[in-house]
Amino acid sequence: MIFPERPSRRCEPIRPQHDLRGAATLDPVLHCVLTIARLQFQSFDTPESESWTCALPHADRLFGREVAPGLVCGVQRAVQEMRLARKSVFEFSNPGCRRCAARISGHERLLLNIVRAMMCGRPQDAEAHAMLLCEGNDTSAFLAEVSSLAMGLRSLRPAVIDL
Repeated sequence: MIFPERPSRRCEPIRPQHDLRGAATLDPVLHCVLTIARLQFQSFDTPESESWTCALPHADRLFGREVAPGLVCGVQRAVQEMRLARKSVFEFSNPGCRRCAARISGHERLLLNIVRAMMCGRPQDAEAHAMLLCEGNDTSAFLAEVSSLAMGLRSLRPAVIDL
C-alpha cells in the first residue's frame, strides 16, 4: 500500500449494507478504480488528509507512469459528476484502514456496477444502477464520464503490472 495506514475515525463493525465478500474479490482494474475513488472521497470528507495525493502513485504502481494520470483523471471526472447528480452523503470505506478497505459499501457497489456494466457494453444496466445511486436525478453527465472511463479501462485489462 503506497498511502500510509490510517485507522478510520469512524471504523465501525460490519453492517448489513457492506459486501462481506469484500474488495479482495475485485479484479485489479476495478480494485484500482475503487481505491482511487475512495482516496478522493476521503479528501472530501477529511481535507487535511490530502488523500487524493496518493491516487496517482497507487495507479502508477499498477499501470505505470504513462497510463496512471489518465486513469486518475477519468475516475475523478466520474466521481465529480456523480457528486453533482447525487444529493445525499456517499458511504465509502476508508482506503487507509485495512479492515475498512476490505469492505464494499452499498454505494461503492453501485458505483462499481455502473463501471462494470459500461465496460461490458451494457449501458442500460449502467443507467439503472446510476438512477439508484444518484437518487433519480439526471445521470447523463455522470454516465458520459463513466463511459469514457470504461473505454480506457477496457484497454488496461491486459496491461495490469502488479497487485
